[in-house]
Amino acid sequence: MKDDGKIVAVFECKATKLSFQAQYAESPMESAKSAYDQMTKGIFQLWKFFSHARRGIFNEQKVSDSACAVLLTMDTWFVMAGDLQRAALEDAKKRAEADPGIIEADMRPVVFCSADDLEDVIGWATEDTLLKLFEVATKPKYEGWSVIAIQRDEGLKSAEWKKFALDLGDLIPGM
Repeated sequence: MKDDGKIVAVFECKATKLSFQAQYAESPMESAKSAYDQMTKGIFQLWKFFSHARRGIFNEQKVSDSACAVLLTMDTWFVMAGDLQRAALEDAKKRAEADPGIIEADMRPVVFCSADDLEDVIGWATEDTLLKLFEVATKPKYEGWSVIAIQRDEGLKSAEWKKFALDLGDLIPGM
């Protein structure tokens, strides 16, 4: 996502769906290891992008120093699970330690958001309130919250719904 010619938010989409059985398993990370590994990989890929931007490997567009990292999912199973997010972040940090190009500054806080929720919050947001939403969504207070609930809690909803110019279902198959 760009604003004034700079990238202000970077999205990594993970289309992994979790089975009903895995969602309610006693140890969901073991029951759906490949799905959780995809989330960890997505976090790592976001951090790797910021590393590449910082080092000039990616230099096609300017990246804001305050650009947000957003892990976009196909459904909410991961978005609402703070304990699973913490575990995935720890696993991503282990991956990042193996990459000497990634430093602490590249490991930006990650916003966890489903595609459906993103479509909804965009309809109620301005550019400024959407960026503010991404900023506050990484606060510990909002761990395990949906971005829709954060938008409401922070008073970041505009008074009027704006139809999103694109249908996310056309952009992301399977929605």
